[in-house]
Amino acid sequence: MRLGANTVWQDFLDDPQLVRRLPVMPYCPVWFADDQIRQQATLAGNLVNASPAADGTPPVLALNGEVERCCWAGDHILCRTMRVEDFGTGPGATRLAPGEIVNSVTLDCTEGYGASFQKVGLRRSLVISVACVAALVKLDETGTRFADVRLAMGGVGPVPERLRDIEGRLKGAAVDARLIAEVAEPAVARVASRSRGRRVVPGFVRAALDEAAERARVARRKEALNA
Repeated sequence: MRLGANTVWQDFLDDPQLVRRLPVMPYCPVWFADDQIRQQATLAGNLVNASPAADGTPPVLALNGEVERCCWAGDHILCRTMRVEDFGTGPGATRLAPGEIVNSVTLDCTEGYGASFQKVGLRRSLVISVACVAALVKLDETGTRFADVRLAMGGVGPVPERLRDIEGRLKGAAVDARLIAEVAEPAVARVASRSRGRRVVPGFVRAALDEAAERARVARRKEALNA
């Protein structure tokens, strides 16, 4: 799905197509700022701001997000696309060149996936994340194995990142609480410096995967009833 740069966070709560096709995104805005800010703050702006603790970046990473960057090149508009995973280079820093703006964000349609967004802070909203985790899970036809897993984390290092090692261990495996707990534990190694993050990260990864898997089961049951 291609979203214009003026797509605001409230859209992920109000637009039925976005809710259905991008199932991880609606769980993020309820943590994001307040009602007034969600009506004005954009997804593109959150990415360009490039905060290590940005709530919006982990869900976008899990959706294989890409940004379209555009600038005026004398007599025409020049546009180029790159992965959001490569876009941020550090706190407040991106690969936007002088004169460029982000024109759109493209995300994978993941209708039928189960999703979860976990965040810890001192309050529920208007708070910088100590850590946040976004998860997407698709189950196989039997509903007992992971067909696809997307997992991303922010707030614990200079840039948010995909947890591809954990994804790889789960894809094709049986959905099992002990396995999920086992693969979640090494995520603590990604915590750069904040001690509080080290304490919560494995539990957050485990909770996100558990919740996304359960919601994937619900999605499969709904598909079966509508078939």
